[in-house]
Amino acid sequence: KLTNLAYLQLGHSRMFQRHNQLTRLPPEIGNLGSLTWLGLYRNNLTELPAEIGDLTNLMFLNLDDNRLKELPPTIGNLANLKILALANNELTELPPEIGRLTGLTELLLGGNHLTNLPAEVGNLSALTELFVEDNRLRELPSELEKLTGLSILHLYGNDLGQSEFDFSRLANLTYLLIETPR
Repeated sequence: KLTNLAYLQLGHSRMFQRHNQLTRLPPEIGNLGSLTWLGLYRNNLTELPAEIGDLTNLMFLNLDDNRLKELPPTIGNLANLKILALANNELTELPPEIGRLTGLTELLLGGNHLTNLPAEVGNLSALTELFVEDNRLRELPSELEKLTGLSILHLYGNDLGQSEFDFSRLANLTYLLIETPR
């Protein structure tokens, strides 16, 4: 039952340079309603069950280094989430429901196959760090300009050479990394 479980790590240390063999999460993961920290990094997950959205007490979710191709819309139910780590997956898009994570402070999306960010990312009013390096972005949504608390923005490894995004609107930006591929 584990109804009081607050911390669950099913990831693998980078020190050993290998992935776990976890390829799917059972829908019963949604029964762990007391979880605040969930580490599922360095596995072989290709999808998440919709029940992941039942973990409404989650504050930290690390799904780095998997093979996720999409996120379920129920990801938007994780209203207490502060950090969402999705780096080095195979994501091509984010569901618009991502914009409901208004308490999110860090969003890590580097090393995916994203061609755009949904306009709803502009609703992430608490966001201070956004990592979208090494994707396939050609433009940034103008709604990103609403993220006035953003202090760190990693954009390198995208093709933003023709982007007309107005970075001057991000008044609190202290760290900006932009580099276009050759």
